[in-house]
Amino acid sequence: MFHLLSNLKTTYKKHAKEYSVPFFAAATMYTEKKFEYHMKELDKLDKRIRPYLQKIGYHKWSRFYSKNKRYSVMTSNIVESLNAATMAARKVPATTLLECFCGLLQDWTYTNRKLAQKTMRRLTPVAEQALTNNFVYSLRLTVKPANEYLFEVFKEDKSWIGMNIDPYDYCSHYYTTKVWLETYDATVYPVGKQQHWELLDFFKDITVLPPFERVKAGRPKKRRIIAAWETKKKNKCSKCG
Repeated sequence: MFHLLSNLKTTYKKHAKEYSVPFFAAATMYTEKKFEYHMKELDKLDKRIRPYLQKIGYHKWSRFYSKNKRYSVMTSNIVESLNAATMAARKVPATTLLECFCGLLQDWTYTNRKLAQKTMRRLTPVAEQALTNNFVYSLRLTVKPANEYLFEVFKEDKSWIGMNIDPYDYCSHYYTTKVWLETYDATVYPVGKQQHWELLDFFKDITVLPPFERVKAGRPKKRRIIAAWETKKKNKCSKCG
């Protein structure tokens, strides 16, 4: 969504500063009625925006038209985190880059496996803490709070109290420590030396050549080009700063 908004601001510059609110609202709406409402707001700013977004496809950026179960996840933060973790390794040849990925997976697998083995609760620490907080809010609703504040969001959680209902029965098994341990149960082994690889005959006869393309002159760029509307400049006094 962020990069698509950047394209809108770059292509249709007249009301670029006003695109953010209606565009992000349209992208995150759950119903068609609300989606159309915010799209009409974009139409008022520039009628060329809707055909542009239709050509791309609503299902690629809109929550309502998405054909997959996205579970409210509307960002690429996981990919960005992996990108940041391997930023230095991208400068090296492909074989060394793969070794870096292998080492990174080994470290993650070992660290998470050790954490899972030390966890004695039914749920992972994050899920257990969320459940505990939820239960504490429920208890506060059964007594008169000192500050007269009621936690309206957690009113329904009162059903746990006095009804012999196990809250763990309402937690997905994906948040259990057992599944957490099974996820990192396998060991990621080093690749090893090339002379020790076991290759099928099918691969032995294949010669991998570099891509046939013209290499641009100069040092390759490491960061993406920042759009003009993304930069934030602060004016300072030349005398006092």
